[in-house]
Amino acid sequence: MKPEISVGIILVKEKPIKFLLMRRENNKVWDFPKGHLLSEESYEICALRELKEETQISDIKLFKDFKEELCSIMTYVTT
Repeated sequence: MKPEISVGIILVKEKPIKFLLMRRENNKVWDFPKGHLLSEESYEICALRELKEETQISDIKLFKDFKEELCSIMTYVTT
């Protein structure tokens, strides 16, 4: 089974400092905009696409020198 890769983005407004969180309908939790990486898509393009799809926000500045890679493995079994 091929692992699924998700990419997210943390949107920050500097003055006064604010972070964008979204409330997910399916599990009622607050989260950053994120989604699955499409084939041949870079992490940056995926993050920008998901941000626009979920919030309609597209005019942002990326900090190219800040990247953090997090890894978590989730296994689901259905019967």
